[in-house]
Amino acid sequence: MTAPIQPVPQAPQPSAADPDTAAAAVSTNGDPANSTTISSISDLKSKAPKVYHQMMVSIATSMIKSMHKRDQRLKEMWREARNSNKV
Repeated sequence: MTAPIQPVPQAPQPSAADPDTAAAAVSTNGDPANSTTISSISDLKSKAPKVYHQMMVSIATSMIKSMHKRDQRLKEMWREARNSNKV
């Protein structure tokens, strides 16, 4: 007879919150892993500069688009005001 097979214990998953495994939370290519914890914008900037940059670009693009919509609306209001005065 053979002995029953025991399951192999798994190693703990790396976590940025755990100081013992914090270094493992960043993958080998320097990009943050899924388990990396970001607690502030400056933390994001230092741990994931590409993500930080894309977030800033996205925010800026959103602001510019919003400003453009408001600008177009204002121009349309001015046109309507000019045309109503001609009548």
